Amino acid sequence: QVHFKSGWLSLPFSEDDLSKLLASIGVVIDDNEEDGESDYDRLMAGELPNVKWKVVGYESYYLMDKHFEDIYAASDLVERIENLKDCEVITLDALIADGDELEQAIETVEDGDVSFYADTDLSGLARQFADEGIFHQDFLLGFIDYDALGSALEDDGYTEVNGGVLRRP
Repeated sequence: QVHFKSGWLSLPFSEDDLSKLLASIGVVIDDNEEDGESDYDRLMAGELPNVKWKVVGYESYYLMDKHFEDIYAASDLVERIENLKDCEVITLDALIADGDELEQAIETVEDGDVSFYADTDLSGLARQFADEGIFHQDFLLGFIDYDALGSALEDDGYTEVNGGVLRRP
C-alpha cells in the first residue's frame, strides 16, 4: 500500500518555509553534510529513499507553461519577478510578447538594457521624439516631402509667380 502526502508551498519560499512543509508531511531532513551534499540537495534530485518530489499546481502567469524539476529555480524566478517595479513588469511582458524566454527577459529588464514605450506605436513614438527634439534636424530633413509641403502652402494662399512666391492675406 502506497501513501501519498502533499502540501502547498507558495513561491517564492524560504528554507524555513520548505522545512515546515516537509515536516508537515512527515519528511525529516538530516543536514549532516559529511559527504558534501545535503539532504535538501538529495531531495531536490529525487535521491532520498521513499521520497518523491514533484512540483505541481503552481499559480503564476509567468510559470504556467513551464515545467520545473528544481523548485528552487521556480522560487528564484518568482522572487526576481516580484522584485521588479510595475513599469519593469510591463517591459517584461513586452519582451515575452516579442519572443524572449522568461529567464532572458528577466535578465534584460534587471540589466536595464531595454526601453519600453507604452500606449504608442512607431509613428506615435517618432512624433513624440520629434516634438521633444530628440532627432537632430539634419536627420529629420531627409524625411520631409517638400512637394507635399508646397501643396499645403498653396492651399494656405501662397502662389508661385514670376520666379517667386506671393502670399495674399
